Amino acid sequence: GSGSGEVASTGESEKEWKGQKNRFHKQLAKYFLRQPFSQRVLEELPWQLLMSGDMDTLLQVLNDPL
Repeated sequence: GSGSGEVASTGESEKEWKGQKNRFHKQLAKYFLRQPFSQRVLEELPWQLLMSGDMDTLLQVLNDPL
């Protein structure tokens, strides 16, 4: 029935939202990676990398600070 269709579409829209959210955080991380070092970069970059799921770059930044 329509009930199962709604569940599937809700799951799809949630998956789509998570994908959009990850891409948004990746774009912000790229922006902060290009900025000169500052308190703002120090605060934002690790968070944006974490939220984007880019653990490799996050570990690289934490192990080799700007």
